[in-house]
Amino acid sequence: MATEEQGVIEPFAERHYTINELAAMWSLSGEFVRQLVQHEPGVTEWVRQQPGRRRYRVLRVPQSVAERVYRRALGKARAEAVRGVGSG
Repeated sequence: MATEEQGVIEPFAERHYTINELAAMWSLSGEFVRQLVQHEPGVTEWVRQQPGRRRYRVLRVPQSVAERVYRRALGKARAEAVRGVGSG
């Protein structure tokens, strides 16, 4: 089993963020952040549904996943800036 000493952090030991925490950190809406991360590998989803009632979904995003999503978006933004996309 991997340990932190071997450079791998156990998933349960890693910091997990709520959608609202990431939305506040990134200055984005909660709905937009939810759409960004909901299908990312590593995101934990709990679903609770009672008969005759709406379904409740709770997403928790590990820090490593949040960093990956942010770096990917930052890379796309930099690439577009170099190409001059969006200026004009």
